[in-house]
Amino acid sequence: MIQINRTVNADSRSGRTKIAVADLEEATLHHVEHVRKGFEFFIQLFEETAANHDHTKFATMEHFHKTLTTQKPGKEVKESPWYRMHTTNERHHLNTRIPEDVNLVDVFEWIIDCVMAGKARAGEVSYKEFERLPYEAMVRAIRNTAKMLDENIEEVIGDD
Repeated sequence: MIQINRTVNADSRSGRTKIAVADLEEATLHHVEHVRKGFEFFIQLFEETAANHDHTKFATMEHFHKTLTTQKPGKEVKESPWYRMHTTNERHHLNTRIPEDVNLVDVFEWIIDCVMAGKARAGEVSYKEFERLPYEAMVRAIRNTAKMLDENIEEVIGDD
């Protein structure tokens, strides 16, 4: 849980007119610390996501191997039961399935996966993959990411 304290003295929306420079500086330092904590929260999520990437391939390696070595590349592999299982159980296959609770960690994993796979396997990135993600999915990912962060913040007692 991310702990923050209230910093009303640095709120440009309320426009306090009587505030000492030292108080404004202290409140701004608190705000910067809060933002750092938010980044640390997502860094932890990114590390967990990276460590768990393509977990279904490892869990079903024999089936994965059989699919790749017995099915024709492309459409036949993508219509196989193994591929359907893989792309529905891995959150980052956003061109196959967009989870209701999609978030920007999923989006970044999808981007990184597409770029790394493209470069390592074909020597180039296919940017067409990115054009197929619906705008609504990105809006939902942003909203869900903000909600995820909000739900992980606890305000501690203390005013500036």
